[in-house]
Amino acid sequence: MRPHRPPSRREWLALAVTALVFAGMIALVVKLGWAGSAREFQGRGATMPGPVALVATLIIDRLTCLSCIAAETKMSPPNVEAALSQIHTVMVIYQDDAGPCHFCGKAGPVVSLKTDLASN
Repeated sequence: MRPHRPPSRREWLALAVTALVFAGMIALVVKLGWAGSAREFQGRGATMPGPVALVATLIIDRLTCLSCIAAETKMSPPNVEAALSQIHTVMVIYQDDAGPCHFCGKAGPVVSLKTDLASN
């Protein structure tokens, strides 16, 4: 049996980042008012489709163009923009007009939710 080795600093940092991203998603769900099902969220008196949470998860720390968000979530571009508007009410969305998309690699307008622990 191999002796247990303590985690390295890099492994601890990876665990901390994962925990903070997970905590951020929980905070998003709480702020939006999760109705208790995977399909609907209850927010400010109106139901909000579950894909809003999917969009938020998709763009955490990943610059993503609207076309790829629409393709990955199977939502129409206007619905993607509506979802981003809902997310923007509770979180800051980073926008870049010339960033490369994480999924397709094309340069152009992209959005992301940043965790940026390294810059703090």
